[in-house]
Amino acid sequence: MLTSTKDFEDNEDIIKHNFLEYLKSDYPELTNDRTRKKVFSDARYLINNKDLHLDFFDIISGKIVIDEYRNKLIKRFEKSNQQEPNVRHANPISRANDYVVDLNRLKNYLIKADLLKI
Repeated sequence: MLTSTKDFEDNEDIIKHNFLEYLKSDYPELTNDRTRKKVFSDARYLINNKDLHLDFFDIISGKIVIDEYRNKLIKRFEKSNQQEPNVRHANPISRANDYVVDLNRLKNYLIKADLLKI
């Protein structure tokens, strides 16, 4: 049972492996390994971006409302679009929504695997 972000990080390799298998069986529209790995990477984005000042475990456990995370992502992506006007990025709102969908997929897997209790 996960109780913190550190627990997740300590078990990340096995969680990643099992999550990718879960995606393969439960989300057949994610047709290749690269796409499934991107889902995992986007789902754990918060772990690598501590400057958003939100804790990964607090989000997946529901202690912090996921909309707060979405709003911070939108601001981050709007800023990156302004700083890199010549780089084509997805719409900040769509991009943030995609990250939240991927995080929810991971959360649902963790619940299904009895690794997260909410």
